[in-house]
Amino acid sequence: MAIEPKPFDAALARAVLADCEAALHVLKGNPRGVYWRLAWCSALTLLRAVGHVLEYEMRSPDAVPEMREAWRAWWKRVGDAKADHPIFWDFIRNDRNALLKEYRFTAEQGIIIQGALNTVPLGSVPLNGNVAEPTYLMKDGPFAGCDQRDLVQKAIAWWDRQLEEIALRAAAECMIEKRPGAAPA
Repeated sequence: MAIEPKPFDAALARAVLADCEAALHVLKGNPRGVYWRLAWCSALTLLRAVGHVLEYEMRSPDAVPEMREAWRAWWKRVGDAKADHPIFWDFIRNDRNALLKEYRFTAEQGIIIQGALNTVPLGSVPLNGNVAEPTYLMKDGPFAGCDQRDLVQKAIAWWDRQLEEIALRAAAECMIEKRPGAAPA
């Protein structure tokens, strides 16, 4: 039995967001080498896909008109106030573009050897029995030095808030239009 989506629910975008959570779970498992690259590529690509799928849903002839208008207004606000949304513009969009258009990674994996002064590249061997801990840091851009898994978590939370905001605005608009004495649309 299929679950019917709510009229103000971007169901497909929410499904992509759930996959972002799964990719984050893989990243939190400390993957190495090609497995890290695959998890990182998945997470970044899926984070950007939330917006693309949301746009696809809202441009559909089947989209609820109030939802479509709420999405348009939201996208205009996000575009007009880029400085207020660095997680989208400086991470989700720019880092995904660097990855997919240039195969340039803005994140890296490494290890910290207890007693060492800096992170060392993955594949280094701890000396004198020191303990090595994996690191997953951003190496470029405004988030350099941040743990990439924390950044992915913040991006997921940002998308969740945006989708909720769009749905709430659509529902409110629908309520205004349907209240007694409201002017017809």
